[in-house]
Amino acid sequence: LFRSTISIGIADSNGDAEDIPTLIAHADLALYDAKRRGRDQVITYTEYASELVRTKSHADAPDHAK
Repeated sequence: LFRSTISIGIADSNGDAEDIPTLIAHADLALYDAKRRGRDQVITYTEYASELVRTKSHADAPDHAK
């Protein structure tokens, strides 16, 4: 039995990526986030960045708010 998975990271030039290396770096970050979330996922850089903001905001919240 052969099993395979696919994880995809997507970034577009309409966001804050001003050059090709930044665009590739954003797609790479989204790819690794897709793998972290359990593979077989497609994650956009926007989703990845939103998750970072939500996680950071949650981490900075007072203990009683968590």
